[in-house]
Amino acid sequence: MDAEQKREFAELKQGELKTARAWALKETAMALYEYVYEKPERRYFHRWYNWAVRSRLQPIKEVAGMLKRRFESIITGLPTRCESLNAKLQWVKYTARGFRNKQNFI
Repeated sequence: MDAEQKREFAELKQGELKTARAWALKETAMALYEYVYEKPERRYFHRWYNWAVRSRLQPIKEVAGMLKRRFESIITGLPTRCESLNAKLQWVKYTARGFRNKQNFI
């Protein structure tokens, strides 16, 4: 986001419209997927969760509660982004079967 977009987003977060608060909560929750390390990810989620339960939006509170109950499963699933790369490598190895040695495989 550039500076103008950040300013507009901050105004929406502070706004009185319920839809603006719900949208801001959704957008900030999606940032959880950008974290690589677990400790900052946990800190970010707890800040977001506290904001969500104080939002006075019942559907958001319900989703926040569900995410908190399942957070350990979610957090263990996020670092496995590299597993898709591993799966692709395994598929390449599988489809390349029949080579006599590693040099021919390479």
